Order: sequence, then C-alpha cells, then structure tokens
Amino acid sequence: LTSEIAELGYELASLEDKRNYIRQRLAELSLRSPIAGVVTTWQLKNSIDQKPVKWGEDLASVADEKGEWQLSFKVPEYRIGYILEAREAQDEPLEIQFFFESDPEFRMNTTIVEIGSVTRLDSELGPVVMVKCDVPEAIASEDGFTKRHGSRVLANVSCGKKTRLVAWTKEWFDSVRRFLVW
Repeated sequence: LTSEIAELGYELASLEDKRNYIRQRLAELSLRSPIAGVVTTWQLKNSIDQKPVKWGEDLASVADEKGEWQLSFKVPEYRIGYILEAREAQDEPLEIQFFFESDPEFRMNTTIVEIGSVTRLDSELGPVVMVKCDVPEAIASEDGFTKRHGSRVLANVSCGKKTRLVAWTKEWFDSVRRFLVW
C-alpha cells in the first residue's frame, strides 16, 4: 500500500506538471491588446482560426474609441515624392482635405502629422507609404462626422501651386519612368 501511495504521488506530480504546461501554452495562445478598445477586424474568429501565424504579423485591429482619432491612408510610392517635396518647401504642416468614399459630400480639413519611412506592398496599389493625420476634436464632434473603422478615405494633399503644363509633364515623365523601370 505504501508503494502504491508513492507511485500515485509521482503520477499526481507528473499530471500536475502536464496541467501547468498546458495552462502555460494556452496563455501563450491568447491574444492581448496593448490598449483597451473595440476590435475592429471584420470576422476576427474566421480570419485567425486555424491560420498559421508569423512573428510580427498583424492579427487584429483594436481602436480606442474614447481617445483621439487618427486618419491613416496609403499613398502610392510614385506619388510620395510630391508630398515630401512640398513638406521640405513649407515651414507649416501640409494641409489635407479628405472625405469618406461612402460620404463624399462631407469634407474635412486637417494636416499631416507623420509620413511613414517604410514602403509596404499593397495588393491594390503596389508599393505604398502610410501617411497619418490627426482628426481634430472639433471635426470629430461635428454632426456629419460618423466614426467608421477601416472606411475608405480619399485625400487631397495640398502640395503647392503649379501650372497644369508643369504638373502634367511631371506626371507623364513619372509614368514613363515607372513603366520603363529606370
């Protein structure tokens, strides 16, 4: 009986170790957000269920609806030069007018806060650079503004005035250069 008790004690300790190991692995599998907020990723369970995950991959988007809102949009890499050139030429931040594609009547003005330093590959636009703008509290509280996570935004960045001939010539030259990969 004493040997059975000792054997069961070892078995119990082994099972306890297994249970702690499984609990630790389950804790590693849980998603934790660095901020409190609302998950804005559409159909999150379907998009990450049984999906292999790479280190550093974005799994979900979380938005803090009580905090400041920020507008971020993608600028094709071949057009970012105009924005960078205009930013260098001005002392003030670049003006931007934007609107949601779903509500083109309601336009808002703000300024660029940050221009990304990394080019990313987008499935629709090709190489893009992220540009971020703050949505001023006065705009965010207006009646016509509805907070829409992940909405498609169209923006018009004020890069200064040029004649149409200069703008079209530069645009044509950039297009030819892109297609010839020069």
